[in-house]
Amino acid sequence: MAVGPAIQRGVQQLRRCFGDAALYLEETKAVGGEAAAFCFALPPDYLGIKRRLRIGFPTAFPYLPLDFSITPSPRVDWPHCMEGGLCLYTDGEQPVTSTPEAAVDEAIEKAFALIRFSLAEADQGRRDAEFSREIRSYWMMQQAVTPYRLTLVGVPACSGPLYVVSDRSDLQRRNFRYVAASSYEEISSFEQRFDRRVLSQRSTAQAGFFARLSSSPPPRLPAADFIPWLIPHMVEEDVPAFMRWTKDSVDLASRWLVVSLPVEGLAIHTFHLRSSEIDRRRARVYGRRSTRRASIQASNRSYAAEFTPTDVMDPIVIHHRAGPGVQALMGKRTVLVGAGSLGGETAVLLARSGVGHLTLVDADRFEDVNIGRHVLGTQALGEIKVQALRARILRDVPSVSVTAIPCPVQAGGAALKSELERADVVIVTTANWPSEEYLWSLKSAGANWSLIHAWSEPHGFVGHALVAPSGSYDARRLFDRGRFTSRFSNWPNNGVYALPACGASYIPGAPVALSRIAGMTAQLALATLMGQPANPRWHSTVGNLDQLFKYGGSYEGPGLPEGAHFLEREMPWPEAMV
Repeated sequence: MAVGPAIQRGVQQLRRCFGDAALYLEETKAVGGEAAAFCFALPPDYLGIKRRLRIGFPTAFPYLPLDFSITPSPRVDWPHCMEGGLCLYTDGEQPVTSTPEAAVDEAIEKAFALIRFSLAEADQGRRDAEFSREIRSYWMMQQAVTPYRLTLVGVPACSGPLYVVSDRSDLQRRNFRYVAASSYEEISSFEQRFDRRVLSQRSTAQAGFFARLSSSPPPRLPAADFIPWLIPHMVEEDVPAFMRWTKDSVDLASRWLVVSLPVEGLAIHTFHLRSSEIDRRRARVYGRRSTRRASIQASNRSYAAEFTPTDVMDPIVIHHRAGPGVQALMGKRTVLVGAGSLGGETAVLLARSGVGHLTLVDADRFEDVNIGRHVLGTQALGEIKVQALRARILRDVPSVSVTAIPCPVQAGGAALKSELERADVVIVTTANWPSEEYLWSLKSAGANWSLIHAWSEPHGFVGHALVAPSGSYDARRLFDRGRFTSRFSNWPNNGVYALPACGASYIPGAPVALSRIAGMTAQLALATLMGQPANPRWHSTVGNLDQLFKYGGSYEGPGLPEGAHFLEREMPWPEAMV
């Protein structure tokens, strides 16, 4: 097969990288998808084994990287050697594809660095550290993956047994999902989020165990005697409880051992201990009286240690990628008045950002005309918005608690009063002046909570948010019968579209534009929750002004910088009106 100039240049650079050792670089037969391949004899490794390095040039080189494999395979004996060969790139890294020479230089440098970990003269401590960094990857290469999936409700504070129930026991043997927690109350609380019928505990099996490890076990899993292999790496004080659990649960046909690895942050790996006498394709049903059922017991005490994918429903995991500020948000409480297009999306953003508790206040029902620009969908049609939104957030974001108050804010009564007394921030997005005026009246009386009053001008080209810190503030003088006197755009009929019903109307706004305003509102709420603003502030966002004029509006606000399509700015409240 004739090779192109890119491959030729890559081969020349490969020989230059090997220097004098290029004399021992042997051309070998290319396999499917390769244009050229070479072999090189490596010196004995730390096990005394002589191996050969194979380097393959893909036909799409340099847009696809070089392929490196070792024979005989040192899988689990060498760090970073996986099923397909050497693993040169970590998650998120991309190989160089600029020139053939650069692609070869980078790949060879990375490959040689990995090979050096396993040469005879290599430092064992550094090699063990490399294994520990990715220990789960090496275990998973050796384990069968179960068809089951485990949900761990919260990270246990200490090692100990876990109660386990089938996620949907009503599905019987068609269900391969299980829920585990340190207490039965945690499982019940989790199931309540999905409006499931909560059953009382009777004889629920402790079919799981959560174990903290003080050191990383070896990368190679034992063929037998799994528990003795693990015990030396457990926290010493946890071993007696673990041994009691292994004895008490020995007759269960399926057990789960969740180990927490000794790394910064949280890293867990779940071993499914399955009796060799049961079919792995059939689910064991763990209900509330599991220990009384012979169907989950096994007479054969020979177990296989398989891998079970595990989802951890804990704020530490759910919000891990949101940044370090999440811990401070977990104990914060926010009241959102208005669950429409703007308020609904703001609520979801705050939930996903890690705010611990949301209270949703609105009396409106979800209708077909709401579908196009609301976070709710067709399943919520006819439902009260706050109740449907609460159900969605509880289902989608298990770290947050949500209270729904399905009535106007003025009629919230004792329930709303209690929520306001505990609130850190109150957000109003109703675009309904009576409700907005009511909250400003409370704020003017010195309420301790911060108030964020957010709204969209017609069509969503302009959005505003007034922020008032804790204490007595009143923005009612900035409005004329509900219209902001410092608005940026003007529209025929004030941009309000009447509907063929008594007093019914709406303000138009496209979903993308409203998302921008919701993002600004949520960001202001998060900033306020993290630290009170010293003074009242006025935030505005402006965008797509060329479309504003096409829709028949006029504009009197700040101009956009050259080349900018959007602007967000912060100012004091309009002084003349305060």
